[in-house]
Amino acid sequence: MQNISLTTDLGLKDNYSAILKAKIISKSSDVRLIDISNEVNPFDILSAANLVKNSYQHFPKGTIHVILVHNYYDFKAELLLFTFDEHYFVCPDNGLPGLMFEGIKANHCQVIQLDKDRSTMLIFDKVAHAIACVVNQLSEEIGPKALHIQEKMWVQPVVTKNEIRATIIEIDRFENVITNVDKATFDRIGQGRTFELFYKHDDPLDRISKNYSDVQIGDPVCLFNEAGLLEISINMGKAASLFGLRKNETIQIHFSE
Repeated sequence: MQNISLTTDLGLKDNYSAILKAKIISKSSDVRLIDISNEVNPFDILSAANLVKNSYQHFPKGTIHVILVHNYYDFKAELLLFTFDEHYFVCPDNGLPGLMFEGIKANHCQVIQLDKDRSTMLIFDKVAHAIACVVNQLSEEIGPKALHIQEKMWVQPVVTKNEIRATIIEIDRFENVITNVDKATFDRIGQGRTFELFYKHDDPLDRISKNYSDVQIGDPVCLFNEAGLLEISINMGKAASLFGLRKNETIQIHFSE
C-alpha cells in the first residue's frame, strides 16, 4: 500500500480537501492518505515548509508527500515532483522545494504540466495523475525536467558576539511561539553563558527548560522543541495571546559579556 501525506491550505470547512482525496483514490485505489495538516494559513508557504520538513522523516521511505499551499502564485503556475531522502514530494513551483530542503535545484525536479485552465479541479487531477504514475513506476509520463524553479530562503536569525535577534516563524495550535533559532546557533553564540530572553519589555526568561512542566502552571517557559527550535510557551496556557506576540515579530536574546 502506498502512503500519501497531505499538507494544504484547503481547510476543513469546505469540500476541497475531500475532493482532492477522492481524485487521488479514484486513480490509485491501494493508497493510505494521512493528513499532516489541511489548515495551513492561506498562502503561508513558510509554515507549510516547516510542517513538512519536520514531519516527513517519520513516514516510511517511499511515501509521497503532497503539499498544496499558495497554488496560484503566478499566472503561469506549475507543479513539481522531486525526490529527497527516498521520499517523493509534489508541490507548486513557488519556492517550497528549497524552503523544505537545502540544495534542491531545478535538475532534481520534474514539471507536472498544467493546461491553460489552471483551475483547482485541474490541479487536483494533475496531482492524482502524478501520484498514479509514481505508484505504477511510470515517472517518465509525469513531465519533463525543470529548467529552472523559484527559490526562496528562510529568514535567518541576526547574531552578534553577545546577542541573537530571533524571528517568530510559527504560532502553533496551543499558541506556543516558535522562533527561527536552533540549538546549534544558540550554543555557538551563547557558549554556556547566562542569558536573558526578552519576549516583552521586562521580566525576561533566563533558563532553558526541558519540559513545559518544569515551571508552575501558568508560568512562562522557553525550551527547544522536537524540531530543535527555540520556543516560548506557557505551561497549560497561551503564550502568543497573553504576551501579544505575533508571527514575523522579533525577540532579543542577550548573553552576558
